[in-house]
Amino acid sequence: MIEINAIKSKSPTNFKCLIVYIDVDKHQFYIQNDDITMQKITDEVAIANEGLVDDIQVNSMVISTFEDEPYRAIIEEDLDENVKVYFVDFGNRKICSKTSLKKCPEQLKMYPYQAKCCQLYNVSLNDIDQAFKQLDEYLESDKIEICIVNQNDDVLNVRVYVDGECFNEKFHNESSFDMDDQSSSTITTTTVKEQERPMNATGKRNNEEILSPVGNSLTTSMNIKRKKSESETEGRKQMNSWRIL
Repeated sequence: MIEINAIKSKSPTNFKCLIVYIDVDKHQFYIQNDDITMQKITDEVAIANEGLVDDIQVNSMVISTFEDEPYRAIIEEDLDENVKVYFVDFGNRKICSKTSLKKCPEQLKMYPYQAKCCQLYNVSLNDIDQAFKQLDEYLESDKIEICIVNQNDDVLNVRVYVDGECFNEKFHNESSFDMDDQSSSTITTTTVKEQERPMNATGKRNNEEILSPVGNSLTTSMNIKRKKSESETEGRKQMNSWRIL
């Protein structure tokens, strides 16, 4: 398992992983990074023979098939004759018949879930669809490393590296305010509201603000001083004219 708290440091390191499932609609993908534990799970699932599930309970672990292969799964929803299951080691979901489910041995239930949900860190909304199309090329590739930038609930915000090159930089969101990566716990993909803000990413005021009489107290102050100066000058002229008379 990835120990998230241990990884949060000023110089996070990259680690190898497999991208095992990509959810294009949610702009999320799932990784595995523990080959040894995953192999044990696979071997034990293959020989498990506990019989069919006779008591359907939501959130219970069962063995379900995907493309005729057995995997560990959690029952997420009871749909009368069917159920919706979540494959805890891969991240995908499926609706299947209740009669297709097998009991999961207690030993298999003890292993941590191997699928970890990730999002691409600092990628523009305009480019996110294209990014995921390209990411699909690296499904189950042995060339992938990731670096965890921060965490939002159970979702890891990550940079992906392919052969040492940062995948995210191809779709870098230049308008985002890239503060210390470790101090942020929010997803950094730019939102529509952020794109509509009058203040730009550097914190400088834009032309509208500079010209605004409300937002520019310095200009207002200078105008007041100018008017005061003009008034004093006019007064001196009048006094001089009286002296001449």
